[in-house]
Amino acid sequence: MRDIASLKYAYALYEVALKENKLDEYLEDLKGVLEVFKASYDLLEFLKHPEIPFQNKTSLISNVFRGRINEEIIKLLNLLVKHDRIEDFRHVYKDYRKLALEHKGIKIAIVKTAVELTDEERKLLIEKLSKKYGSEIELDEVIDKQIIGGVWVRVKDEVLDGTIKTKLDMMKKASLTER
Repeated sequence: MRDIASLKYAYALYEVALKENKLDEYLEDLKGVLEVFKASYDLLEFLKHPEIPFQNKTSLISNVFRGRINEEIIKLLNLLVKHDRIEDFRHVYKDYRKLALEHKGIKIAIVKTAVELTDEERKLLIEKLSKKYGSEIELDEVIDKQIIGGVWVRVKDEVLDGTIKTKLDMMKKASLTER
């Protein structure tokens, strides 16, 4: 479960990135590490294993990532392993990404749909949201099988609910109040 620690790690890295003028570079490195973890379940399991010595874990991190990503990201990975928080890496990535994009004036829209959006739908949604919020938009897409159809969107604290389920619920409530 995500807690405040992932935000603290992300914010610390964000501050270093700003100081070194490497905001985008670190974001790309973090994304690359996340992709490696997604592709290699065994690597993440090794780094989580409580009986494997810390030195072996840091050695593996060095062998896999040194020369491919910034040293600050390697330090972050070692710190997460040291404090048994490597599983939180994806949350650290998301929190850092949010900080980095906000710094650049880009808003993140969390989009829930029943099925994956087509490229055309994605493009149209980004255009509409960009116009509505007056800024660049990046989508975080989530497939939610509970949504019958339509789209649910959250930008910052505003929710735009265009799902069929919500429309049906509203119709049901309206018919009950008419009686």
